[in-house]
Amino acid sequence: MMGRRTIGCLTAVLAVALLSSSAWAQGGGFGGGPGGGPGGPGGGPGGGPGGPFTGPNGQFDIGAFQTQMQAQMHATAMDNLRQKLGASDDEFAALQPLLEKVISDQQAVSVGSAGGANGIQNMMQAGVALRARNGGGPNGGGPGAAGGPGGPGGPGAPGGPGGAGPNGGPNPMTVFTSLFSSPYGIPPSDLQKQIQAALDALNQALTDNTATPDSIREKIDTYRAAKSKAMEQLTRDEAALNAVLTAKQEGSLVAMGLLN
Repeated sequence: MMGRRTIGCLTAVLAVALLSSSAWAQGGGFGGGPGGGPGGPGGGPGGGPGGPFTGPNGQFDIGAFQTQMQAQMHATAMDNLRQKLGASDDEFAALQPLLEKVISDQQAVSVGSAGGANGIQNMMQAGVALRARNGGGPNGGGPGAAGGPGGPGGPGAPGGPGGAGPNGGPNPMTVFTSLFSSPYGIPPSDLQKQIQAALDALNQALTDNTATPDSIREKIDTYRAAKSKAMEQLTRDEAALNAVLTAKQEGSLVAMGLLN
């Protein structure tokens, strides 16, 4: 059993503790614990925030998507070429513009070829023209649904706004072309666009029941003339590239199909 002296000591300690806590409280002390956390946010946005390729009206921005993909593909492809050629950064800085010209020429020459991305693209374009002739639309998916409204806000924050749904799907042919028409990330040259326009006009004439034989032959000649110009340019640019390559580098590019 505790003695009176022990009880007295404990009483004194308790009194001091009470007085101390009172003084801390009056002077601010440690203060109370932090206030309650902020109220939870409201319901999530109905449609979610737009992605990096969402335009201001909620539609998929195929142009921004194509530009970024081409830039990434170009940087990766050029670095891979530099390594395969065993070139230093300074050496490749001199080779890269010549390589890009040859690749750009090859892309132009390949328009209308049976194989590769351009061949598939051309078959798709012919199919679109045929569908349009038969009453089908050339574009892709139908309109997308709008995002739902934001939920009610929690105690500390208002509800998020509803997301905007896209008004329509992108043309799948455009998406496909943006991804595969240039594996080296080099955008089409003016000459390539000219050849493609000539080929599009020819495909359109072939699906037009009113087109005359003379008008079809005229479009064939226009297409062939543009292709011949691209082939001549490719020959010149290949010669300029060959002039600065070592034998091993030239052999590597021939094996890769980047030189004839």
